[in-house]
Amino acid sequence: MIERNSQILFKLLSYSSSDEIDHHIKNDSFFNEANCKWKPYGGRENNAGQVEGQMKSSSNALVEKLTNSIDALLMRRCYEVEGAAPDSKDPKLPKSLSEAINKYFGNEDEINKKRSDWAKHHLVVLAEGDKKKPTLTVIDRGEGQSPERIQNTIVHLSGSIKQNVDFVFGKYHQGGSAAIRFCGSKARCYQLVLSRRAETIADKSKPNDYGWTLVRRNYKSRTAFYEYCTDKDGSTFSFKFEKSLKIDGLDIEFADGCLIKLYDYYLDNPSNITFGRKSLAFDIDQKLQKSPLPIYLQDMRGWRGDTKYTIAGLLRRIEDNKDIVADDITLPAGLGEVGVRNIRCIRLKHISDAKGVDSYKSQREKLFYIENGLALGCETESFLRTDCELPALAPYLFCYIDMSDIPVELANLFHAGREEFAHTDDYRTLKDRLKTFFENEIFEKWDKEYQEKSSASANEDNKELDKLIEKAIVDDPELKELLGIGEEIKIPKGKE
Repeated sequence: MIERNSQILFKLLSYSSSDEIDHHIKNDSFFNEANCKWKPYGGRENNAGQVEGQMKSSSNALVEKLTNSIDALLMRRCYEVEGAAPDSKDPKLPKSLSEAINKYFGNEDEINKKRSDWAKHHLVVLAEGDKKKPTLTVIDRGEGQSPERIQNTIVHLSGSIKQNVDFVFGKYHQGGSAAIRFCGSKARCYQLVLSRRAETIADKSKPNDYGWTLVRRNYKSRTAFYEYCTDKDGSTFSFKFEKSLKIDGLDIEFADGCLIKLYDYYLDNPSNITFGRKSLAFDIDQKLQKSPLPIYLQDMRGWRGDTKYTIAGLLRRIEDNKDIVADDITLPAGLGEVGVRNIRCIRLKHISDAKGVDSYKSQREKLFYIENGLALGCETESFLRTDCELPALAPYLFCYIDMSDIPVELANLFHAGREEFAHTDDYRTLKDRLKTFFENEIFEKWDKEYQEKSSASANEDNKELDKLIEKAIVDDPELKELLGIGEEIKIPKGKE
């Protein structure tokens, strides 16, 4: 039976659509009731509300998977470096995520030097299958889980596994379950989970096997719920580790950590995940403004052009592109119940003064509420332009408010899914205080300067247009009469 477990896993891994998975389940005796048992996800049958109520955006749900992967990488390094459990409250453990990154992976410069190569071997997102609905695989070389722990961690809901860990993203222990609802269709929704405890931290007194399960959406009396499969005794499917698993399309092999495969994953823009203004890479860069660790993306669906990309985060890319930055200042602001916060304001150079500003200038989101590099919410250009009365400056201004140590009693300010703000009195007060902050004479001065630059640029554009029209009329004098242009344009003799 153990050998059969590995055969089925390899078969499921080879599929790139939910239809293939569904067909296999219905036609392979392995999944018959005599051999296979389906358990409710998180140990409760009425789980759809919790799974589906976390995220409204499929790309944000995927980011939650990635933050879980970053947590797992940090936890692994904690065991390896400290020889202590991350939740042990040992005084030598890092007190924040940024401290842990520096201690376990090096400073920003050290990480940036090997960004793509490191990500390719430690944290990867692959796209395959249909060009309209890709199957995505998230692979990390984090702590991983032994087969007997998968049911209490990866396919669990609630609990307090990370509650006592000071240096991670995830405190909610949802297992990154928000992404499942975006897989496949209502009738065919599947997620594959494969994990193995990191070899360096595994219990040496017992075999360190691979463990796997398949998650699906099912229905009872027309009510949806989520469940995962185990063997007939309720144990996680497992098989012996003999060698690392080869992953199609990657130069590396999967030896330990965690692999999550999301079949037919819905994306607002399902085209090349690595390229374009509305691509998955763009969305992740927006959400992970300063990703603590780099993430490697690869699209294997046959697109032309670039199909590989390493996530660093929008803020880090702006920082790296110093030629487009005019000013970078940090000012304190009293924001009501949230307290005094530092707001970092980056003014880009005017489009008339620098190349490469266009793509940033056209971006709608301009002000971000940040926790450990993760955007908890944002305000758009219209807020800066209209509410704060900075019409000329708004397209060029990026602002970052550090919310890392927000008081626990104000946590209700954020939507549980870390996608947006809850509409509360505290949020209204926050926005009012921000309007006051942007009344600072610095921003008024910048706005006036950019009004003048925009006017001058428009005048130059008009002059260029006049020259083009004049040249066209000189070449074809009949245009002068058709356009109703007076004597201000003189036609040289011989051209009449």
